[in-house]
Amino acid sequence: MSALPGAPPSAMVPAMERALVTGGCGFLGSWIVRQLVEEGVSVRVLALPNESRENVQDLEVEVLEGDVLQTEDVRRAVTGVDTVFHTAAIYEDWAPDPTRMYDVNILGTFHVLAAAQQAKVERVIYTASIVSLGRSDGSQPADEQTPYDAWDIDFPYSRSKYFSRQIAECFSDFDLDVRVVCPGIVMGPGDLRPTPSGRLIINSFLPGPAPWFDGGASYVDVRDAARVHLLAASRGRAGERYLAAPSHPHCRPYRSQEDLGRRVGNVVAWLACVGLLRHLLNGMWPWYAWLLLADYAAFAAAWIVCAVPQRRAD
Repeated sequence: MSALPGAPPSAMVPAMERALVTGGCGFLGSWIVRQLVEEGVSVRVLALPNESRENVQDLEVEVLEGDVLQTEDVRRAVTGVDTVFHTAAIYEDWAPDPTRMYDVNILGTFHVLAAAQQAKVERVIYTASIVSLGRSDGSQPADEQTPYDAWDIDFPYSRSKYFSRQIAECFSDFDLDVRVVCPGIVMGPGDLRPTPSGRLIINSFLPGPAPWFDGGASYVDVRDAARVHLLAASRGRAGERYLAAPSHPHCRPYRSQEDLGRRVGNVVAWLACVGLLRHLLNGMWPWYAWLLLADYAAFAAAWIVCAVPQRRAD
């Protein structure tokens, strides 16, 4: 199933009353938490003891300290909830020793699903990844059913999400309602660490080789990815996979640092203009206003330059 029908916000999660979000203080997880709270759902977050609460500190949620590798922690976390969003994972594009990544992403997923099954949770939304699926052969776009084929790449995260997705789908064959969401490369606000996705933007402004994706890459706003999780919970079906990614088949790769910088510059410039307008509408004129105006003027100038059509030699 490649798409979920839209739903007005007021009808997003009518059957959900109390949800657990593992990894709910993280980048994607915190946006799932935020959207659930906006829908009136009571939310419990499972977070590591030393994990930052910054992304959810303004929300009325229960934060339960625990680790998905500890079965007793997971059992306590799933008690009394009707829905589980399992987003907790280690996300790294490379690791010299991926053992802990495999432990958290694979064994941790098993613990959460087993506990949910024992607690008779109504549904589990498992966050996989687009990298747990296969790649297009160029003849047609890849989709949710494209077989995994990235065995030739030294990418432990990809394999860990593939194996954990397999586990999740096995549970769906044994009386546990599991729905799988596969987000693309997630970007947006709240990426505090930052994740490898956020570092793509940061690194594009640093000296060195430009980012390159052979065949392109698929990006998704974190808020849209979170919404797909809520839609999967309210309108999805047991055992199905859902992509949280753009529907267009071609996403041109960034062929140079200049190319990526220009695209990012467009976004930053627009955000700067919106920020200035917000200050003016609120009647705010702080002491640093002139600095802001100088910055915004620079961003606007960058946008004007970027917006000028450029002829390229093919």
